[in-house]
Amino acid sequence: MGLLKQLLHKPFEVADIKVSKRELTFNSPFRNSSNELATRSLAMLEMTTPNGVIAGEFPTLDLPGYEAPATDAVIESAQALVGKLVGHSVSAYDVEDLENLDVPVKLGIQNALLMGALAIEPTGTYKPVDASAVVSDGEPVENLVELAQLGYSRFKIKVSPKTDPAWLASVAAQFPELQIDIDANGSFAPADLPAALKLLRTGVTVFEQPFEHEMSTSPEAQQLFAALEENQFISLDESATDIEFVLQAHKAGAINAVCVKPFRYGGITATLEIAELLCDTGISIQLGGLLEAGAGRRLLALVQNELNLALIGDISPASYLYQDQPFDDLVLVDGKLHLN
Repeated sequence: MGLLKQLLHKPFEVADIKVSKRELTFNSPFRNSSNELATRSLAMLEMTTPNGVIAGEFPTLDLPGYEAPATDAVIESAQALVGKLVGHSVSAYDVEDLENLDVPVKLGIQNALLMGALAIEPTGTYKPVDASAVVSDGEPVENLVELAQLGYSRFKIKVSPKTDPAWLASVAAQFPELQIDIDANGSFAPADLPAALKLLRTGVTVFEQPFEHEMSTSPEAQQLFAALEENQFISLDESATDIEFVLQAHKAGAINAVCVKPFRYGGITATLEIAELLCDTGISIQLGGLLEAGAGRRLLALVQNELNLALIGDISPASYLYQDQPFDDLVLVDGKLHLN
């Protein structure tokens, strides 16, 4: 049995629950095609149990134009609903059956319970997973060299129609052993198809969410997909709001991969079920999910290990992104992420 499936069934007696918010400061400003952030809010919960206090994080992000649960709204929902757990014995698997729980709240509760179960040293198997680094368009080459020397196996580069394809090609050529992916966050318009094609031809592995949702199955999206070479992928992220749309986009000849984020699909066991559903469709999976502090990163590493995915997902130590955060973190050793 994989480690995650074993942890799902470990129950805890819940004596008290505290929900709170704190600010995390990025090591360097987070940038995508349309935003820049110096800090972000973390919504977290702490459960008092006979085994001690166990803690997890909720998947939230307050970023204009990005489809994600808002921090204050999730905290308000959690405070209103998590009290039903106090005085009861509950496992992460049991949480799937609780009624009137928003998915982000459900996932945060599961995160805490799974981290508590992990601390009890279960006997399931865990194979350390590859590490990924999100980098900015035009990142200085010395920074990339340092990340490669630390053992990162994937660069996910935030791009836009203004990205220089020559710079991107030089990155792909300098690090041929790494998985070089690009993420446009839907910033390409129909008129930007020539620019998208130039970026695709630089040798990247995955082009994530080139176009906005309304264009995900458009003729331009199909033309970009038709230009793929062997072992290249067009992936949905923001448009992957439900699995039926993912399947429609694949059938339309517009994508062959999807970024699976557990908060979108109903929690951890639902994510495992989605992966099983997709395994025979020709749609590859990358794991992501707005779980960026230590508890969430460790959870994503457990899921990546359980599914044994071929594509490296959005998983790195929280310390790569943030100056300080309240949880135990993943540990990067020889290019692999260990649970600590």
